[in-house]
Amino acid sequence: MIEETLKTPLLRVKNLGLRHLSASGPVTILADVSFDLGRGEILGIIGESGAGKSTLGNVVLGLLAPEFQRTSGTIEFDGKAIDGMTADERQTLRGRRISAIFQDHTASLDPLMSVGAQVEETCLTLDSSLSKREARARAIDLLARVGIPEPERRYRN
Repeated sequence: MIEETLKTPLLRVKNLGLRHLSASGPVTILADVSFDLGRGEILGIIGESGAGKSTLGNVVLGLLAPEFQRTSGTIEFDGKAIDGMTADERQTLRGRRISAIFQDHTASLDPLMSVGAQVEETCLTLDSSLSKREARARAIDLLARVGIPEPERRYRN
């Protein structure tokens, strides 16, 4: 069973279609999008501005506004259809097992908070059993692991 789990893609998108219901009528946004993302793999999605990259990510995360409508396809995470998940299951999945880093850095980081406080806040959100000291150490470790020079100093920036 473990071997089968390792063979199952972590994320599978198959024949995904999406449209936007606008005042002038439905507009196709995505058509026949398919890919598998295995455990430990990295997938880069490139395209022109407005090509649907962020929209695709939002479909996978279940973060689309009501005026968007899936027209075809399936999305599975860890072998389970995302559509078949309850709202609570999807909420548990987001942030802990699947998340997005959005392009707009000004919407992602608060310039009034230190870098460390923002990373620490995320650590505490993901693991509420951490003490403040453990969360700080984890944040510094994460800064170091992604190659931030002088992570203890950067933590305070």
